[in-house]
Amino acid sequence: MASEDTGDLGGLAVSEDVRRWLQRTADEHGVDVEHFVRELLAAHHALDSDGTNLDAVEESIDRGELDSVREEFTELLEDVRSRVIQVKRETDAKAPADHDHESIESDLEALQSAIDDLDGDLEAHQERVESLGSAIDDGFENFEEVLEYLLETTDDLAERTDRLARATIGTRERVQEFAGTIEERAAADRLKRDAALEGIGSADCAECGQSVRAALLTAPECPFCAAEFVDLEPKRGLFGSATFQTGARPALTGADEDPVADELRSDVERDRPDPADVDWDAAGDDGP
Repeated sequence: MASEDTGDLGGLAVSEDVRRWLQRTADEHGVDVEHFVRELLAAHHALDSDGTNLDAVEESIDRGELDSVREEFTELLEDVRSRVIQVKRETDAKAPADHDHESIESDLEALQSAIDDLDGDLEAHQERVESLGSAIDDGFENFEEVLEYLLETTDDLAERTDRLARATIGTRERVQEFAGTIEERAAADRLKRDAALEGIGSADCAECGQSVRAALLTAPECPFCAAEFVDLEPKRGLFGSATFQTGARPALTGADEDPVADELRSDVERDRPDPADVDWDAAGDDGP
């Protein structure tokens, strides 16, 4: 019977009714029927191959949404398969040639509608994937802007910290120098006061023997040999002379050691890593 005739399209044996439907659909799309069959089979294979292209973005989208879409695709594919099998069985076991073909045509139309719906779902899913990809790209662009701002801010803060530390060190050094000057003047005033109390106008330097006028002292040291005066000894006997005793005066409290200044100086002089040289990818590997 005519209804049992089969045709060969691209190596695929199909019934005559299916072949006519394929021919009609190919004509509607303006393509060769064998080319249309190959495209249809390729599309079916692509949809049945576990979504290789979708796996490339699987990690970038919501897992629940991906599972939902896959479940929807699976149901649609199963529906298409069942309809194709049903059409093939009905075509192979259909009535004689003069039998009404409305049932088969109705099934083929339903199959075409299911394929169209599947195409629409694929397009919608592709749009969602593109939208998510765009959102991810925007997020990385914003991350780069934030990172660049943080690097610039870090450099600025480091520079300000260094300037503040240097200023602090300089201030502490000037304070110590000023304190030393005050102590030297106090020591010179003490020597002049002792000389006045003893009625001594001049005294010999114990180091070089030169006579030094007490009233002209501006620092507790010999103006000739720079030896430090530590005390004034009155003259002994009728023909003796007063003497400025020399030696080393006690150091200023804290003059030799300043742990705060040393710590600041060490902090300023140490090599700081340039934030721009930091391997942020490697640093991120240490995170959770």
